[in-house]
Amino acid sequence: MKNSSRAKAGSSIGRFILKLFTVLLFVAVAGVTLFFAYGYRFDVEGQSVEKTSIIDLANRASDVRVSVDAQLVSEFMPVQLKGILPGLHTLNITKKGFRPWARTLTVNEDIVTIVEDVLLVPEDVSSLIQEAVQFGPEDVIYPGDGYLLAFSPGSQVLSIVELFNSGSFKEEEIGFYRAGLVAVETMPGQRFLLHFDDGLSAYVSFSERVFKTFAPKTGARKIRVDADRRLVYFLADGSLYRMEFDAAGEIPLEDYSLFEFRKDVADYEIDESGNVYYITGGVLLGGAETGIPGWIARFPTILGAGDLTNLSIIQEGSHVALVVRSDSDKRYLFFLDENRELMLLAQKLKGSPFLTDHGDYLYADTDGNIFVYNGKKAETIPLTTIEGNFELLGWFADRSHFLVLEEGKLVLHDIFDANVTELLSEYPADRTFISGKILFFLKGGVLNSLSWIEE
Repeated sequence: MKNSSRAKAGSSIGRFILKLFTVLLFVAVAGVTLFFAYGYRFDVEGQSVEKTSIIDLANRASDVRVSVDAQLVSEFMPVQLKGILPGLHTLNITKKGFRPWARTLTVNEDIVTIVEDVLLVPEDVSSLIQEAVQFGPEDVIYPGDGYLLAFSPGSQVLSIVELFNSGSFKEEEIGFYRAGLVAVETMPGQRFLLHFDDGLSAYVSFSERVFKTFAPKTGARKIRVDADRRLVYFLADGSLYRMEFDAAGEIPLEDYSLFEFRKDVADYEIDESGNVYYITGGVLLGGAETGIPGWIARFPTILGAGDLTNLSIIQEGSHVALVVRSDSDKRYLFFLDENRELMLLAQKLKGSPFLTDHGDYLYADTDGNIFVYNGKKAETIPLTTIEGNFELLGWFADRSHFLVLEEGKLVLHDIFDANVTELLSEYPADRTFISGKILFFLKGGVLNSLSWIEE
């Protein structure tokens, strides 16, 4: 009996020791796992514990060499680079047949550094230019919102070329029952106005397949139809007129005085919400479609009364940019957000601003400075300064890259001013249109495309 009891006691002690060892082993393994999972590592030389972080490369690419501080860490993307110490690091990405890409990153503790704008550029971009559309020698070409319009003056046929972000395009022709087409005015969306030599105009919504002819007042100019096709505006005899769109027939009225909206108007615009902006007495005013001024009352104090002559508008979503020109040919850029808060972004605007639907405004001034304004954060960020003659062409590929024509050269910039790449030493374009990752340009009546970015 005693031997049996001793045997049982020894067995119990053995099981206890085994369980204790198992628990201790589990705790040790779990601790080590958590130690590394939370980004810690042990520095053998310094005999210290260091906290590390992660660089997340979100772009997709194969056959690349990704290096951090000259150490090869991956040959594909996307990839998460773990065990990166906080501080400054140099990220390099190379690929055969492409120009090298580099950026200096600041890595912080407990924050994943995301890089999602890697854009590798082929060594020979010129070989990727493709001819897309050949227009007629007498065609007049108008750029629209994602499309081009082309016609031969006096004809009754209008060509529409839709430009897609994929690089493809679609051609379509619209025939009219009347000839004498002399001019086109494009509006936001696939909407435009046609003007004929007999004084009639036509509103066209290409996407909705709407076509309506009407007769504005004789001598009318800058005709606009609101987004709801409810009201039509036009300038004539120094006044701004507004009338119900359905009431605008094909026969001119004898008296338009009932539709006079504002006297002494030099220029005007309407946004997609129906708000009206107009210059009267050299001062910019605005209001709801009722025409009641007031919520842009600060414009005169910012610019000075009696100085303004021309107005244009650019809108993406709820974000509105106003470009105002003075009689001394100065150009101002204003940002008006969805709450009607006004901000003066530039007093010496050069060229046109470019917007995204995220509220990012890209613009340049006459001193050669290029900025981006984030409408959501109300933050202006200086990007770079360019010396000499240049033209800002717009966003390209994403919200991190833009194209500039510099002394006849096509140059790609990123917003970090880290990668400045000359794409074409001679840019043979009369006009440029950017659609996402595709560059379209006109030269001698030929529409060409340039693209190399894979989805």
